[in-house]
Amino acid sequence: MIVIAVCLGVAAFIGLLNAGMRAADFALLRAQGAGSQLESLHALDGAAGRYGRQVVDQLLFGYDRGGELQTARNDMDRVLANLARATREELNAFTGSPDLQKELPEIETVRRMTDLYHAIDAAAKRAFSLSASGDGGEAARVVSREVDFRLTNELQPLIDAGIGEERAEVAEQLAMIEAERSRLLIAAAVAGGLLLLVVALLAILAMRRSHRGTTTAAAETRAAMAELDRKLKALEQSRGQLLADIGHQLRTPLTVLRGEADVALRSAAGDTDALRVAMQRVRAQAAELALLFDDLIDAARQESEAQPLVMQSVRLEDVAAVAVDEGRMLAEAREVAIAADIGDDGAEIEGDFRHLKQAVMIGIDNAVKHSAPGATVELSTGVESGRAVLRIRDSGPGIAAEDQPYLFQRFFRGRAEQDMMNPGFGIGLAIAKGIVERHGGEIALRNRSEGGALFEIALPLRVGTR
Repeated sequence: MIVIAVCLGVAAFIGLLNAGMRAADFALLRAQGAGSQLESLHALDGAAGRYGRQVVDQLLFGYDRGGELQTARNDMDRVLANLARATREELNAFTGSPDLQKELPEIETVRRMTDLYHAIDAAAKRAFSLSASGDGGEAARVVSREVDFRLTNELQPLIDAGIGEERAEVAEQLAMIEAERSRLLIAAAVAGGLLLLVVALLAILAMRRSHRGTTTAAAETRAAMAELDRKLKALEQSRGQLLADIGHQLRTPLTVLRGEADVALRSAAGDTDALRVAMQRVRAQAAELALLFDDLIDAARQESEAQPLVMQSVRLEDVAAVAVDEGRMLAEAREVAIAADIGDDGAEIEGDFRHLKQAVMIGIDNAVKHSAPGATVELSTGVESGRAVLRIRDSGPGIAAEDQPYLFQRFFRGRAEQDMMNPGFGIGLAIAKGIVERHGGEIALRNRSEGGALFEIALPLRVGTR
């Protein structure tokens, strides 16, 4: 009878473990849904900022380099669609749950964001039409009242509120799973003790058949605990996503700069040239902060979960050419020239064009920041030993010996960065290293014998082209 009672107790604890796993599964599903929405909201936060800057650029300065305004519009449409999809998927997890009614307003909020953006974009198009017809003053007023003001005071609060709610929901579900894990560990400990008691009793009574049943119960318990631990570890990785909140804090200085630009736009009198210079300075500062913001977001995403690569046949010379074209705008601001020697005879690699360009741009930006005014940064491509190789050379101060082992560590800033007062968080090289290694390549940064530094990326050639 004692053995039967103990076995019933073990069975009851196994039932508790299964119930706890179901509760943990539901909490995990909710946390993943909230995490997807949080990522989409952060993406919308960045896309809205880029869209606002492109509208002001085209209106004030009359150019749209590379169709960046249309790209910003496409980004807004894409992230809003992703947010709507993530919201619907989260609601599906609540089917049959009493919490469903509390979550329904999220769909309405997404619809409000979408309608508001479309109204803002319609106002922007009207402003461009006014500007084209010669009524620049009215165009500026439309942008100020119906684009910039509504982005800052109507759309941005909706985004901020959504981020706060989803962040709280992720934290709540993490806490719930942690509590469930503690309860399950206690239950497992008790169940383990009962199992030991059963084993002892069965050994005394020499009941081999019952002993085999106890062994099976122990295996089921271990399997259940192993499965729960695997799921909890997977959820733990999602905590890295919360690092994206750091990037959100950079929105405050950007909002201040946009406010200054808004004041300038509303100014009815003044020197046009002086106004343009002031706006260019504001724009430059906003662009610098935006780059820092993008770096933090990229680092947070790499930390939590690697972004999928869109692999296709890519020519390294095409990646280098686009990066050089964009890099020259960074170099001009520091009075640095970029000389390109692209000569790999069209060598093809298997890679993600956008991510590879980002890695090359990080190398160019690093070289430009360490070059003196009037210097030249040299970029070259070629094929060596069955690999496509890209090199970037600068004539800066080089790398201190004590800094060399830490160059690709996150948030490391070397002595030269501090001496030259270069902006940044020390994460660019770490991001580039992650991109290159995911492509099966190698990355290096070392001193040149003639002075300066050499940044090198080597990638395997596409199969069939070696």
